[in-house]
Amino acid sequence: MQTGNHEAILDVMIQVLFSLCLAWVVFATIGLVRRRAYNLTSAESAGARRISPDFLRIDRGKRGAAIAAGADFDAAPSPAAGPDVDTHAWPIARISRLLALVSAILTFVAAAFTAVDKVETVQGVYDRMSASLGEFVDVIARHQVGFAFATTVIAVNFAILVIRLVRGPTS
Repeated sequence: MQTGNHEAILDVMIQVLFSLCLAWVVFATIGLVRRRAYNLTSAESAGARRISPDFLRIDRGKRGAAIAAGADFDAAPSPAAGPDVDTHAWPIARISRLLALVSAILTFVAAAFTAVDKVETVQGVYDRMSASLGEFVDVIARHQVGFAFATTVIAVNFAILVIRLVRGPTS
């Protein structure tokens, strides 16, 4: 593929991404305005009163009644399963989630096109660097501190990887 084709595709994808971002900002603003209109506030905006949750005070009688009601509910036949519909989801929220998904997909595709576009450049650099071991040693000699830092970072991360693999997954 030619480089020009990739650039044209990336330009279109960037324009679509910016359009989606603008649409997301608009829909998020509409949602904020709607929440403000109905005086819906988030939990973290509540005052600093000394509030204690209900589960800290246990009423044994109500607990027993709730357990019995739960057992009765479990024993009763379940109603016919209808479509699982979120009645509280606003169409704007669905559109915002869809726009976020589309922008994530576009970002991934743009990264893939960019990677494909850079293959020739990377191959050229690799060919120049692997032409002789002497040139590689010269680069290391010119950038001793950077090479030492990069080698240390790689070694430490490799050691962390090995330690985590030996220990196994932690819960």
